[in-house]
Amino acid sequence: MAGTNFLSNIEFRFSLSRLPNVEFFVQSATLPGINSGYTTQPAPQRNIYRHGDKLEFDELQITCVVDEDMQSYIETWNWLIALTKPISFDQYKQIKDSQDGLYSDATLTILNSSKNPKIEVLFKDIFPTNVSGIELDTKATDVEPPTVSLTFRYNTYDIKVLT
Repeated sequence: MAGTNFLSNIEFRFSLSRLPNVEFFVQSATLPGINSGYTTQPAPQRNIYRHGDKLEFDELQITCVVDEDMQSYIETWNWLIALTKPISFDQYKQIKDSQDGLYSDATLTILNSSKNPKIEVLFKDIFPTNVSGIELDTKATDVEPPTVSLTFRYNTYDIKVLT
């Protein structure tokens, strides 16, 4: 196809209304893979493979720069803590009854070579499953802001090509 540019892996935006500070500090995002299982049908000469009947979506991985107030880390940490109700059921009830609810939707917008939105990946019913640790090191010679990896699960995602 003449006139088609390659996808740029640095031109994207991630938005999740429940985590506004994560949105601002996103450094990388991995568009999750999708797969299905398969079944093996025995046959005399060789096995025959048939498609599966359930889709599996890979986890959504996001890496964020951590600001000095640790906002992106704390927002996600608080959400994960509330979902797992580690101290009392009230934590869970508060998040369930809140305006934000238990789950959220998120959008990964991929930009074209002119930095205009080209593709939207819409994640449904997203929630955090992991917040990585933050490495602090007094031996570091350069002041480089630490990053945190955030892992999310969701029920499905749709890909929408924008015109």
